[in-house]
Amino acid sequence: MKNKKLVSMVVSLSLVGLIGVGSTMAYLSSKTTTITNTFTVGNEVAITLHETSIVDGQETAIGNNYVGMMPGANVVKDPTVVVLADSSETYVYMEVIGLDANALVGLKIDEIDSNWKKVVADDKLDGVYVYKTIVESDVADNHLNPLFNEIGLNSDITDNSFLISDITVRAAAIQSAGFANEVAATAEAVKLFTTK
Repeated sequence: MKNKKLVSMVVSLSLVGLIGVGSTMAYLSSKTTTITNTFTVGNEVAITLHETSIVDGQETAIGNNYVGMMPGANVVKDPTVVVLADSSETYVYMEVIGLDANALVGLKIDEIDSNWKKVVADDKLDGVYVYKTIVESDVADNHLNPLFNEIGLNSDITDNSFLISDITVRAAAIQSAGFANEVAATAEAVKLFTTK
């Protein structure tokens, strides 16, 4: 009987000890509330490229077909980028190809608009140009200055035996956020023109 009492007492003390330890553990533990982080992606960068139609004076995104150009006469060619409403702040670029080859046969542009600068400073007209300022987000479409406004034939051309090649213009935009400066963004933007 002594053993039974002893065993009962040991079991009782053990249970009291376990309860005490359990209570102590619960008292010493701690738990925080859940923090939920919500993420949204910024506005997209959306642009269009157009020029004025020589047929009806409206915007066209397919370009113009210049037929019967006369020496000394200028015609409208005004490649214009539009940054669409609510786009993120962005750097805007245009690539033009064909001006240098055509200059050799007497085709000329009026001049590159002062709001654009050539990414690689050289004496050629062909290449990639960047709009000099970051285009801010706006609730309305933002029509940037055209890269240039007119093309024409030199007045000293006396025959039509030469071939005028196509002039191609493409535009690209890249968000300004995440880039230290225009130079860093330009390195990425130029890649956009080298991929088809």
